[in-house]
Amino acid sequence: MIYNVLNHEGFNTLVYNNLDAKLHFVLSLILELYESQQIIYIDSDTFFTAYYKAGLFSSFKNKNCDNLKLYLPDEGNIKSTIINIIESIPNSSLVIFDSIESFSGLLHREIKLENKLENKNVNHLLSIFLMLLLKNTRYAKIPLLIMTMIKNKYGEGWSEILDKNRLLGLKSAVKLYANVKDGNLSISIGFHPSMKSQTITIPVTKLSII
Repeated sequence: MIYNVLNHEGFNTLVYNNLDAKLHFVLSLILELYESQQIIYIDSDTFFTAYYKAGLFSSFKNKNCDNLKLYLPDEGNIKSTIINIIESIPNSSLVIFDSIESFSGLLHREIKLENKLENKNVNHLLSIFLMLLLKNTRYAKIPLLIMTMIKNKYGEGWSEILDKNRLLGLKSAVKLYANVKDGNLSISIGFHPSMKSQTITIPVTKLSII
């Protein structure tokens, strides 16, 4: 259901405002594919990985999860992790990048940033990495999902806030917003090259999180 919404020509950008919404979204997406197709999950904040390794996803119990390839970039191994990810893309059906904020934090700590000039360098490095991922996923004709958390303090719409990020605003082929409310995962399609704006609703009870 969600996988068919994704596009392989540009970023598929997911905006969320709380970790619960992100967790339910990616779990729903992974459950569509993982039994038969390889998924690359770049988990910079380790939130999903912690749940997964703790056995809190009952949907995965007693099933073959070899198709879920988890990559945890950390200080000191970012370059080697990127190389391993790029080498794995041709054999995969989806790449999930989690998330803009967490990976930026890793870059800050990796090169010990201290001033605004260097902050610009971090943004440049992040852009290079995202475009490298996009180049390889586009060549392999598979979707690249980019996730970013937005806290709306000024009453702006989530799509308008997203567009303020120059790279995501220009390169996002699909823009999605996830929220959990009243026991349902709500996925809003804000922009899509071939689909009208709409909302997909999935009961969270079907996602089997303990």
